[in-house]
Amino acid sequence: MPRNRNDDRASWAEVALVDALRAFMKTTRTDREDALSDLLADLLHWCDSNDIDFDRELERGRGHYAEELIDPDC
Repeated sequence: MPRNRNDDRASWAEVALVDALRAFMKTTRTDREDALSDLLADLLHWCDSNDIDFDRELERGRGHYAEELIDPDC
């Protein structure tokens, strides 16, 4: 059975996230259990500092995700 694009998307996210979390954990000394939530919290601060609406971007991402669930090959 061929992989669909959503499998590819999950793999791309894993590559980016593993590298980012590894660097984040090394820099902040947070543990694996808290790393993702701590990074998300810090991304909220980063968005505030850079006049980016985190919630709007999250909703955009959710919209992309919903579309990709309907048509995984888009």
